[in-house]
Amino acid sequence: MVNRRQFFSGFLNASRTETPSGRDRTPRYRALETYVLVDLIPYDLVLTAEQDVDLRARVHALLDDTTTDELFSMAVVGKLEKMTQTFMNQIGEVPG
Repeated sequence: MVNRRQFFSGFLNASRTETPSGRDRTPRYRALETYVLVDLIPYDLVLTAEQDVDLRARVHALLDDTTTDELFSMAVVGKLEKMTQTFMNQIGEVPG
C-alpha cells in the first residue's frame, strides 16, 4: 500500500533533475491503479469480476504506453480520468 505522501510526491516533485529508473515504475503503477479504483469509480458501483479485470487491463495498457517522464507527471492523471469516463460510458454507469 502506498501512503499519501508517496503517492502525491510523484505529482508535486516537478523539480527532478534526473528521470526515475525503470524499476520505479511499478510503485507508480500501483499508486495510479489505486487512484482509478478508489477515486474515479463511484463508491456505489460494484464492478463484476470481468469489468474489474477489464478496467485494470486498460489502466496498465495506458501506463505501459507512457514515457517515464509522463508517468511521473500530472498528464497521466488526465489520461486516466478520460479512460475511466470512457469505461463508465461503455458499461452504462455514467455519474449524473
